[in-house]
Amino acid sequence: QHRLNEQIKAYEKKMRRLEALDEDVNFNNLFDTRPISAKYSVADFFERQALKMRQLGRISTAGKYAATYKALHKFHPTTLQFGEISVALLTEFEQYLYNHGNKPNSVATKFSALKAVYNKALAEKIFVCKENPFATYKVGGLWTKTRKRAIRKEDVQRLMNAPLPDSHSPYTELARDIFLFSYFSAGINYKDIATLRYSDLVDGRIYYRRHKT
Repeated sequence: QHRLNEQIKAYEKKMRRLEALDEDVNFNNLFDTRPISAKYSVADFFERQALKMRQLGRISTAGKYAATYKALHKFHPTTLQFGEISVALLTEFEQYLYNHGNKPNSVATKFSALKAVYNKALAEKIFVCKENPFATYKVGGLWTKTRKRAIRKEDVQRLMNAPLPDSHSPYTELARDIFLFSYFSAGINYKDIATLRYSDLVDGRIYYRRHKT
């Protein structure tokens, strides 16, 4: 019975994998001993992941995926498979980005997105990986420290006192109020401002659970 249960679990896992790849589940492919081959190219999988991020409300991540693939497609306009991604290709792509005006942290952001999508495809067994290029090509080394930047108190005061034109939209004043509220609340991000309730204000203090931006 134990052996039967283990075999059933293995087939159930394979069924979920086939469904994830939008493949029909039938006796032919369920009992086929050959590795499951995916139909996804790098472009297809990037598009799929970007859509998934949008559905989850992670718009920023979806935008990073879209920007990364746009740059990758310009660098390699022909159909690219995950198995073709090598250390040499990554090195050439890095140089391409620098040659086209990307700053170090912009390059690092794109490579972080590419690595994330590559690892997701690998985890879903979209392709067979003989050697992971990101084991050699270190994305972390691309990041550089940037100069700390802060708005001056005098500029905030000027913003507070700046007169708005008579024809201004009420949203203009709202945008200024939200910015100033964030400034005076230790940099609270917009999502946390949007989800605040009057009940979060207790004895002159704001209590809230921080969200990711």
